[in-house]
Amino acid sequence: MAIFRVFSFLFVLFGSFLPTHAHAQHIEQLFEEQKTLDLSDSLYFLLETDYQLTIGDVSRRRNDFLMHPHSNPNFGFRNNGMWLLTSVTNVSNNKNWVFSINFSQLDSVDFYLVQNGKVISQSHQGKAQKEQRFRVPSFRVELPNSDPVDLFIRIESHSSSLIAPLRVQAEPLHSTYFQMDSLLWGFFYGGLLILAIYNLALFFGVREKSLIAYVGYILAVILWQFVWGGHTHLLFSQGIPSWLVGHSELIFVIIGISSGLFTMTFLETEEHSPTAHPIINLLLVCQALTGLMCFVDLLPSIWKNNLVYGVGLVAILSYIYAGFEAFLNRFKPARYFIFAWSMLATGAIVGMLSLIGVLPSNDFTTYCFQVGVFLEAGFFSFALMEKSRSQLESDVEQATNDLRNNVELIEEQNARLDIARKDAIKASNVKSQFLANMSHEIRTPLNAILGFSKELNNAPLPTDQQEQVRIVNTAAENLLTIVNDVLDFSKIEAGKLQINNQPFSPNKLLEEMVTIMAKSSHSKRLEFVFDLNPLPEKLIGDVFRIKQVLNNLLSNALKFTSSGTITFSVRGRSLPHGIHELNITVEDTGIGISRQDRKKLFNAFSQVDDALNRNYQGTGLGLVISRELVRLMNGDLTLKSVLGQGSTFNVSLRMNQLSQKYSLASSNDWNGKSVVIFDPIPATRRSSANMLSILGANITSVESLDYLATLSGQYDFFMATVPVSKMGLRDTYLSQFVQFPAQKRILWYSGPEPFAQYPSLSQHFHSQIRMPITLTKLDSLVNQHATPAKKLCMKRLATCLM
Repeated sequence: MAIFRVFSFLFVLFGSFLPTHAHAQHIEQLFEEQKTLDLSDSLYFLLETDYQLTIGDVSRRRNDFLMHPHSNPNFGFRNNGMWLLTSVTNVSNNKNWVFSINFSQLDSVDFYLVQNGKVISQSHQGKAQKEQRFRVPSFRVELPNSDPVDLFIRIESHSSSLIAPLRVQAEPLHSTYFQMDSLLWGFFYGGLLILAIYNLALFFGVREKSLIAYVGYILAVILWQFVWGGHTHLLFSQGIPSWLVGHSELIFVIIGISSGLFTMTFLETEEHSPTAHPIINLLLVCQALTGLMCFVDLLPSIWKNNLVYGVGLVAILSYIYAGFEAFLNRFKPARYFIFAWSMLATGAIVGMLSLIGVLPSNDFTTYCFQVGVFLEAGFFSFALMEKSRSQLESDVEQATNDLRNNVELIEEQNARLDIARKDAIKASNVKSQFLANMSHEIRTPLNAILGFSKELNNAPLPTDQQEQVRIVNTAAENLLTIVNDVLDFSKIEAGKLQINNQPFSPNKLLEEMVTIMAKSSHSKRLEFVFDLNPLPEKLIGDVFRIKQVLNNLLSNALKFTSSGTITFSVRGRSLPHGIHELNITVEDTGIGISRQDRKKLFNAFSQVDDALNRNYQGTGLGLVISRELVRLMNGDLTLKSVLGQGSTFNVSLRMNQLSQKYSLASSNDWNGKSVVIFDPIPATRRSSANMLSILGANITSVESLDYLATLSGQYDFFMATVPVSKMGLRDTYLSQFVQFPAQKRILWYSGPEPFAQYPSLSQHFHSQIRMPITLTKLDSLVNQHATPAKKLCMKRLATCLM
């Protein structure tokens, strides 16, 4: 700084020998209203010495002003004030102009507008005076057209360099510039406040000391920017107190101390930066002592500022060093810390070099530090988040280490448990092998017993013995089912159950299941609904295991349903790569299952409760085996149930599609055929109509006899249904059926055979067929010569007589 003062003195001394150039002042012309004119290049200056000059003094000494040697408007630190001079002439249509010095740290800024040796306007601004209304000293004037005027400016500051970047703007442009400046500063303060509030709220949640230190640092930065940015005039309308004007450097001390505390708490320097830790402590003490000396004015202003800047810069470098040391000690959040401080250090160095005159004073050097502070605050927030994440990872790692240490203690117990486990596995294998062997051994004689007992059904035995044979057959079949379930479960548990895929006809499989289950359902006075949709003629899968799953689901539905219907629905869809998905639904109106009991349903040897176990008898293995079989076939078995309303099991199987031809498709035998379907049961009526519609028939569905009586004309087929659940109306239905005009009348039934009950019906119907409708039964109606019903009845009678 002393060198700079010597250089300034030599420059003034040298300029005194060039009076001709010094006096030839340049007049700036104001003609562009939409541009900001920088007058820093056209400034002339006059230094005050022992006493303060007045405007009259400098007006008389106008020729003593020297031309500023370069475009940098930084005149360095001075104990006394100095005068600046520039001349302008207004050649534009706008009379109102604003002269402003874009530096807010000058104590006094006195503007004098002089024309023909007379002061026509003046203003006294700066931190120590009360006329300033904008963030920076701004002088609004009305300039006469074409007449040159002189602008004298006296500047003085004891807390910073004399920097005077003078600009002139038309008043509308200045208003726009001021609004944009206010918006940017609002964004600056708002962003910092949001970061402070967010981290303060975070502190109350995690109680991390570095968060509260960060909030303190942000508040110190906001205070510093409020003073350094020139916004203190918003608080002190009568001018800033003189003591605050002369001690603004204390804010730098506050920032240095708060940033040091944040560095120590965030980096945990005692642990992660042991070398930098004592240095930071020492610098914190130095900053506190520097602040104390500034507070009591022990040093001149220039020395105070240089001392504050120097200690602050060394502190910043020490913080960066601490960050590098922590990062090298594997403290990952330090990377954001280093980057943030590096950005701030760059901005601080640029700002300080601008203050001492090494770098030019312009918008970049003036606001570089503010931008650095804002970005630093943002990156500090990232660093805090990274630290929180690292602490969480550290906690997890610590917990992992604790668990790893506990493993050694557990291993001794595991050694004993492993011996017991091996013994248990061996016993389990023996048990599984025993069950498999016993199942084979029991099933062989049981099949013989079951075969011979069934032969007894055909023997002419007395009624009581026939009943005994029936009981034996039932008990043997139940025992065989149990044995088969135990054998399958043993294979599944041992992982030895294999799936044998081979081509099969899905329609044939389904019709076998329908034939078996429909008659059993009808014997319990239940309606059996078979809802078939188009399926490929050939698929590849394990037909035996599929039949086992369906038999189990349908048997359960039949077992747990006492009234209503059992619905057997089948759909399919083709998937890419030759895969066909088969969706089979078994729905009943039985007892249902509660949400709590569904968890027990797929557990081995478990039923819903003991009462059901006693009432319905079973091992509880059926659904467990079915689920495992479906999984082995790459499928899925799901359940939906409402207690007291019934259950719905859905089986989804994916198999390779062998044939592109579908079994249920449009047929020439049925295309255009007019078919009347009478069925008082909606579910069976819909499924029958759906199947015949797909085949190509024109369907008329009838639910009531009244509507049936309204039909006229000749129909190809009349399919009349007498359901088992409507036995009381069977005679009424039959009397109306025989009168309906159709080429073929087909009697569908789900209870006792109507022809056996009323032999005369054979004269009015082509045939009688048990529900539900299947493709095979429909095919027999159009492709085979049915045995006349009357002859069939006589043949059965003759067989019985023999």
